[in-house]
Amino acid sequence: MDQDINLPQLIYSCRTVTRWTQDQLAAVMGVKKNTVYRWEHGLATPNPNHLTSLILIFRIESQKEAIGSRLLKTLRALLSEPPKPKTALSEKQRKVMQLDVINRNLRMAASAN
Repeated sequence: MDQDINLPQLIYSCRTVTRWTQDQLAAVMGVKKNTVYRWEHGLATPNPNHLTSLILIFRIESQKEAIGSRLLKTLRALLSEPPKPKTALSEKQRKVMQLDVINRNLRMAASAN
């Protein structure tokens, strides 16, 4: 992967490597699908709180999927200020992520049969 990868490519790469749709990422982030689309196409830039949430989300997902540490380091480097402690995932976001993992596991089990 290019070392000079830009933020839209980075968000898209992380999302697709984790096999998430824009809808799923938007639900976890608490934004609209259109916002994720705009981030991925360079039409808007996530604010520092959203960048911090992206790091948290993809760090969690990287434990289950093969996201390279280089992607996460690049994403962290794009943060202009240190993460604020208030940016932890909400209970709703955690539940959405858990449901996504359950659904993914069910789909994989169904496809294995």
